[in-house]
Amino acid sequence: MVVMDETVVLLMITALWFMAAYIAYQKLFVVRKLRKQIDGLTQSALDAARSVPHSAPDADSGIDVKRLQQRLEVLERIAVEKEDSLSRQIDELRLASR
Repeated sequence: MVVMDETVVLLMITALWFMAAYIAYQKLFVVRKLRKQIDGLTQSALDAARSVPHSAPDADSGIDVKRLQQRLEVLERIAVEKEDSLSRQIDELRLASR
């Protein structure tokens, strides 16, 4: 049977508290900030779409709207996914926009 020193137990408990605090920080502040940024981008895209005079609908505008919807879905998914996949999603967005 392994006997742990009080210091080791205290360090393990402290480490668990720090991990819990970090996860809470991520959930409360980082995700909220990303969602606000996405909402701002969405609103600016909608404002830009409203400011463009509408002419007869053509195939290009339908493609643009569909592409914007796909990008918005990806951004929403990024805002709620774990941090490890965040950089991969950002790189995919950069490649898709080129």
